[in-house]
Amino acid sequence: MDALSDLLRIVRLTGAVFMDAEFTAPWCIGEPSGVEVCIQHLPDAKHVVIYHLVMEGGCEVALAGETPRSARAGELIVIPGGEAHALGSDLSRPRADGAKLVIQRGPDEAPQVRYGGGGAVTKMVCG
Repeated sequence: MDALSDLLRIVRLTGAVFMDAEFTAPWCIGEPSGVEVCIQHLPDAKHVVIYHLVMEGGCEVALAGETPRSARAGELIVIPGGEAHALGSDLSRPRADGAKLVIQRGPDEAPQVRYGGGGAVTKMVCG
């Protein structure tokens, strides 16, 4: 069994929020802490794990005070403590407020995020 399967077997999940995200270069967004975002949908949320599954393209990700890291298609970014972070094709750009970019859709559809300058595409599933 791999480490992710072990983790999913042990962790007790009580709720989830998913988003369908598509960004086009150049782009940079700032994400608040997971509890700040999820409290709107899951009022009892106290501990949040954030993830970004890169489906196409790639991006840079950075937590405050840490060296940015790269993620490419097929890679999973996991932020276990749900800390605020930045994502983008260029983290030196001004950061758009990621929470304000979310487009709510029908009750059976995941919210969407569409943002960027029209260049190379990065697609993610976020939660």
